[in-house]
Amino acid sequence: MYVCVYLCVYVRLDSTWMSATPLVQSLARLTSLTSLWLSRCDLRTDGVAKLENLANVLAQLISLEELGVEESNIGEDGAIKLFPGLQNLTSLKVFWAFNNNIGNSGASALASSLVNLKKLTWLRLDNNNIGDSGLRALARSFLNLTSLEKLRLDSNNITDKGARQLALSLPNLASLKILWVFDNKIGDVGMAALAPALGQLTQLNSLRLSNNKIGPAGAKDFAPYLANLTSLTELGLDNNEIGDNGIKALADSLTNLTSLKVLWFFSNGIGDDGAKAVSSALLQLETPPTELSIQGNNKISPPMMARLRLMVHPKYRQLLKAQETHVDKSRLCVVGYEWTGKSSLVNTLSGKPSGLPSEHENDETRVGKTAGIRVLRTNLQNDINPTVVWDFG
Repeated sequence: MYVCVYLCVYVRLDSTWMSATPLVQSLARLTSLTSLWLSRCDLRTDGVAKLENLANVLAQLISLEELGVEESNIGEDGAIKLFPGLQNLTSLKVFWAFNNNIGNSGASALASSLVNLKKLTWLRLDNNNIGDSGLRALARSFLNLTSLEKLRLDSNNITDKGARQLALSLPNLASLKILWVFDNKIGDVGMAALAPALGQLTQLNSLRLSNNKIGPAGAKDFAPYLANLTSLTELGLDNNEIGDNGIKALADSLTNLTSLKVLWFFSNGIGDDGAKAVSSALLQLETPPTELSIQGNNKISPPMMARLRLMVHPKYRQLLKAQETHVDKSRLCVVGYEWTGKSSLVNTLSGKPSGLPSEHENDETRVGKTAGIRVLRTNLQNDINPTVVWDFG
């Protein structure tokens, strides 16, 4: 057991078995407490009924600004007992209750308290099996949480019905900077409902909609609203079913996302047509994402995958934009000056040495096969800065 008490304003209990009875007795004396973390504690040790005693004590800790009960085996019946104790915590800014399996009834109990927590900025309810009915109750309480900046609802068995309820409250959360709703079952119908609401969250920095059964139709519905999210630094749409048609629609909006640093599209059934659209869009950005994850799209050919990988390397990306770049017989050839021995472009893309020795001059040696790149012409008389022509065809 780890306990930290500092001037009776901060208490943290991590990964510990502790009877609820002495815990309640101790907390009752700390009326000036501002931060309380009961992380990974088994709060059901003395039975669910004892959680009501803890709720009564929490109701008296009106100075609390941070409260964490994550991974504490609360359960649905425990949530019904515990969460009413939050109603008086009007100074609360951070509340974490993830990984507690609170279910829809527990979410409804929490919603009744959340309406009073108007200063809340960070709310984590991920992995709680909330479901659509639980989210319906929570969404109504979100209407009061206008200061909320971070919200996690991932892994909660939410379908298109829950997404429609969430869409009604999102426009009120104008301060939201992080919204994670991945690992649910929103689908195309849910995405169509969410898209207009998401488009109003213009301060959003991080949006994760991964693993939600979103197909081409949902992607197309989202595309025009994605263009409004110019503050986005992170976008996760991986493990969906977007396909080429969906990704091409989204690519048109990517050119507006000038702050984007992380882009995840992996495992989406994307082929060369979709990859080409993404590549063209990213090439228009003055600063490319530093992380582009598009693996798991087995329809993308090695040459096109190589081109995409170039997008996150600013030095080599300039080769594609330089005047020396031209299209010849449907093959994109780039003239570059960055061989510098073994630190070649092929090494950067494939992670393997090219194996091209300096004595091979003016030949057409196949290198970097995993990246789908061929050296068409080399001039290796100067081992420091030779001229290399790369074929991406």
